Amino acid sequence: ARGCTRCGGQGIVIQTRRIGPGFVQQIQTHCPVCGGKGKVSTGACRSCPSGQFEEAEKTLLIDIEKGMSDGEAVVFEGHTDEVPDHASGDVRFEVVSEPHPRFKRMGSDLRYTLHVSLSEALVGVNRQVRQLDGRLVPIQTDRVITPGEELVIEGEGMPARGGGEAGDLVVELWVDFPKNLTAEQKQKVLELHGEIPALDVTGDGTN
Repeated sequence: ARGCTRCGGQGIVIQTRRIGPGFVQQIQTHCPVCGGKGKVSTGACRSCPSGQFEEAEKTLLIDIEKGMSDGEAVVFEGHTDEVPDHASGDVRFEVVSEPHPRFKRMGSDLRYTLHVSLSEALVGVNRQVRQLDGRLVPIQTDRVITPGEELVIEGEGMPARGGGEAGDLVVELWVDFPKNLTAEQKQKVLELHGEIPALDVTGDGTN
């Protein structure tokens, strides 16, 4: 349905009648076009009695803008089924993101878990992460890594709507410790023990 152009959507019209020399009378009456409803149907079946409706299919093109968040909606106004004497409602499509196997969205940021070896945890990391758009983003640090430590890559998160600043890519580093060491490997670790300070994993200054 659409607004009646005859009455401007008011459902009433003013009629003027001349009742004598120099005298006119104004009468308020129902609009003859919309019958006082203020709206006229755009889909009534001409061959059906009483202005009933016929079924028809319509394809709606949904444009998901980059950066849209869960819960945001794309609204098509006046596109619900038409019912006699009622205005058509809106069709709403709500955005619900599917889980990604590698990235987790947190607002405008993306989180990614990167597993590194014990050797990388001690001497540094030089890796690449494939972004959602296919680009390779370098993940680099030359310091000793504490398990669970996070690296923040600015501007590599979700794009912002309207051309604002993008979020960040937060990389959580997990160290994969070996389950077993050979006698030779143990000896090498003992030889390096005096050169590599123990990590403060408690936060209270003890090792």
